[in-house]
Amino acid sequence: MDRTGRLQKGQNKASPEEFLRDYAKSLNRHRKNRRAVLVRLSLLSRMFSKPHHRRAAAETFIPIRRQFEGELFNLSNGDIVCALHKARLADLDEAVLRIRVMFRDDHNLKFLEQTERDDLFCQWFDLEQDYDEFYNFAQRRFRGQTDVYDRLTQEFSARENLPTGGQQKIRPVISLDLAAPETDGQRPYAGANNGQDSKRFAQEETGSRRLKANPKIRFVEIKIEEREPVEMRQFSSADLAKIEQSLRTIDLASLLKKQAVKLIAGDHSKVVFSELSVPIMAIQNSILPQCNLASDLQLLRLLRRLTDHRTLTHVSNEMDLDVSPHCIRTTVHSTIDPAFDRFHNQHGGAGAKRIILEYSFIDILGDFDKYLLARSKIRDLGYRLCIGDLDPQTFCMMDRKRISADFEKLRYSYRFDRSANETELFELKNAVATAGRHRIILVACQSKNAFRFGQRIGISLFQGDYAETL
Repeated sequence: MDRTGRLQKGQNKASPEEFLRDYAKSLNRHRKNRRAVLVRLSLLSRMFSKPHHRRAAAETFIPIRRQFEGELFNLSNGDIVCALHKARLADLDEAVLRIRVMFRDDHNLKFLEQTERDDLFCQWFDLEQDYDEFYNFAQRRFRGQTDVYDRLTQEFSARENLPTGGQQKIRPVISLDLAAPETDGQRPYAGANNGQDSKRFAQEETGSRRLKANPKIRFVEIKIEEREPVEMRQFSSADLAKIEQSLRTIDLASLLKKQAVKLIAGDHSKVVFSELSVPIMAIQNSILPQCNLASDLQLLRLLRRLTDHRTLTHVSNEMDLDVSPHCIRTTVHSTIDPAFDRFHNQHGGAGAKRIILEYSFIDILGDFDKYLLARSKIRDLGYRLCIGDLDPQTFCMMDRKRISADFEKLRYSYRFDRSANETELFELKNAVATAGRHRIILVACQSKNAFRFGQRIGISLFQGDYAETL
């Protein structure tokens, strides 16, 4: 590449990931007052992953990029990275909110919202504190390495029943890209023929949203897979009956997930116990891949109770728990049922103190008298008790000691984290301190944002994909 940024004969085009890596490297000594946001458009369904969708999302950041010094990167998988200097968090947040509204009808984004994992759609970096994480992210993308978010993308692809191999129809399109900043007279560009690319891009735009050619904007050809989108249908009572029938014959071991609950203090972490449960996504992918199980919350709760009961039965008959502590999701009804005695005969006695039984908060409210009977029974048998599925509002109203629970699980809420005022955060901190910081587990800890939220309110126990990496 010459000093004007044009490619020499025989030289290959640099990828957006390479520009991002070089840009991240250049910020090593210029981290102050810099923020970046990653928007994972790769999580969207095929219906909302067309070239014009990605161009519209990239355009959202153009006004603030012009207002503040910074760069915008449109990566090959569709993700967008915007890094700015001296921009407020509110400026970036407003752009991200517009993108969320733009794709509000996407069923993958709806699923993340309904399962309170919508924080996975974007990731924030304060480069004064998070530079190493930002640089490592850029390195992984440049090297083509996968992470936990790529696995989530694969899960969504499985839901849409899309093939992962075979021939694919490829169509080159023009996409916004942001090259590395100008340094020492060099100005690297994503493409050699910037004028023609700009003209082609402008020709594709129609109506009042036509993008004017701008010499500061660079373009790069990316490959988009052309496939017909698959519509996800709504969850119905007939689907629930089909799942119930399938769970009687399916090998539950293939669906069962084991996830650690970690005590994290500073740079040290320790596994306190492990939870055994059947993820809803695993059921959807294996039994009803074209059905959105999160579309009906009432049926979803019934399904959760069904799988929790089936998990306890499976552990009773098929599994030998090791000596490490385990948490098993179950229901109040399952504990009162005589079938629980088989579980106790298999794993109880001296081993009961290593087992924590988890009830859903909604399950407890369904019949509080039965909960009192179940609580007395498991206490007499030596088991410990955990109350799960608490959001920030219900957590503040719960008194862990009065309901005789050993642990409570607070589910991280991206919306609460972004919208809570100082009074609400103060109440939440007080509730954590009253219950005991080593008795509260922040679940759905899927990102660094969630982890920092837990630390901010005084929590030291974490469960989730991000916590697993610590």
